[in-house]
Amino acid sequence: MKSEQTQNNNVDWMSQLMKHFSLTNLSSQIPTSMPAQDFMKTGNINAMSNLGEMLKKFGAEIEPQTMLELQTSYMKEMATLWQDSLSAKAPDIKDKRFASADWHTQSMHAYNAAVYLLNARYLNQLAQAVKAPEKKQHQIQFAVQQMIDAMSPANFFATNPEAQAEMIATKGESLQNGITQF
Repeated sequence: MKSEQTQNNNVDWMSQLMKHFSLTNLSSQIPTSMPAQDFMKTGNINAMSNLGEMLKKFGAEIEPQTMLELQTSYMKEMATLWQDSLSAKAPDIKDKRFASADWHTQSMHAYNAAVYLLNARYLNQLAQAVKAPEKKQHQIQFAVQQMIDAMSPANFFATNPEAQAEMIATKGESLQNGITQF
């Protein structure tokens, strides 16, 4: 019975976290009247302010200064990545899931992988910054890592150049086998 309650709490936490980070939630809370430079200086990401309230429900918290530092660092790295993509500078991708040359030679896939890795790093830093009892801390880090791994562009046909190349090479047979196994 106790493990069922724990599982229900974990599912509840995960669903609230996923709802919190949904694109509509984030985009609807970014102030449109604030110039971008002021937005970065203030760290005023309203969608993240609710994260602190949500964490308190689960006996956890993130210090506001730490949150601001993580947000600022993330925004700077994203801006750099965006500028690099506009100037056709290939991102440096050192993750084994993206080892194939296809991930590095096709700019859209290289940028997609780089953005994924930046987001993964940010989410992991957020999870590590959470102040909570040790067991809760491990649960949070585990749940976040599971979400990160599940969302890898290598896991989806539409964003995986290796799977696409394999489909072309096998004249669709690899796709048919994948669908059959699914």
